Amino acid sequence: MIKNEFQHRLILSTLLITLITLNLIIMGATLLDYFFGSANSVINVFTLSVAVMELIAVVVVYFVSRRISFHIAGPVYAIERTLGFMGEGKLFQRLTLREGDQFGEVADAVNEVLDAYQERISRIQDLLEGELTAEQRQQLSTELEWFKTRQDQKA
Repeated sequence: MIKNEFQHRLILSTLLITLITLNLIIMGATLLDYFFGSANSVINVFTLSVAVMELIAVVVVYFVSRRISFHIAGPVYAIERTLGFMGEGKLFQRLTLREGDQFGEVADAVNEVLDAYQERISRIQDLLEGELTAEQRQQLSTELEWFKTRQDQKA
C-alpha cells in the first residue's frame, strides 16, 4: 500500500457499505422466510448460506477495493512527489502515471504547467546572456511579469 490511511479508509467504507447492504438483504430474507417459509427446515440452511455469502462478499470487496484504491492512491502519491519537486525548483520532473491509474487529466495539467514554466525560464535565460538592450530588458520584464509571485499582483 502506498497511502495507507487513505486506502484503509476507502476499503473500510466500501466494506461497511457492503455489510450494511448484505444485512438488509438478510433481514428482508428472514422476514420473507418467517412469513412464507417453514422455520424448522429452512432457517439453518438459510443462515449458513447467508453467512457464507457475507464472508465471500467481504473478501471480494476487500480485494476489489484494494485494487481500486491502488489506482487512486498511487497517482495521489505521484502528484504530491511531483509538486514537491516543483517546490524545490526541479522543473524537469514530469508526472507519469501507470496505465489504468486515475487522475490522468491532472497529470496532463501539471505537465503543461511544467512545460510553460520551462519555456518561460528558457526565454529569460536567453535574454540574460550577453549585454541587454532596452528592448531585451522590456522582454525580460514581460517574461518575469508572467510569474505572479505576490497576491497583490493583478491577474
